[in-house]
Amino acid sequence: MLEREDRERVLRILDFISTEIEDFEAKFTKVDFAVYSKDRDCRRNLERCIENIVNSSLDLAKIILITEDLLIPDTYAKYFLSLHTAGLINEEDALSLGQTVRLRNILAHEYLDIRWSSIKGFLHEGWKIHQRLAKVAKEYLDENNEKY
Repeated sequence: MLEREDRERVLRILDFISTEIEDFEAKFTKVDFAVYSKDRDCRRNLERCIENIVNSSLDLAKIILITEDLLIPDTYAKYFLSLHTAGLINEEDALSLGQTVRLRNILAHEYLDIRWSSIKGFLHEGWKIHQRLAKVAKEYLDENNEKY
């Protein structure tokens, strides 16, 4: 059962991730390498938006895992595999979400051209997987709605 403060935290995260995904879809899905490589503000904002989306998804996954009394895996990518094992998301989405965790790490450590090759997948479809996870988290919240 979700405790009151966890429920409130999930609601805040869902609000935040929804806004980030809306912004991402509106501002970044048409970005190409020419813009990404030349427009520093666009690049910084795009990368930060990706990090925000991935981190929010990790926060949602962790709260759900704890609520379900499941072990917290030793890597962030495995959080999503644990959600799959618990029957909350499908395996394909779990693996794809894990890839976006790797993308988040690449953003911090790799060169521009390597970052871009990883970002392209997120621009095309990756953000939609986080949107689906947010929907699953909302449904989970609704199913575990307790009267306060």
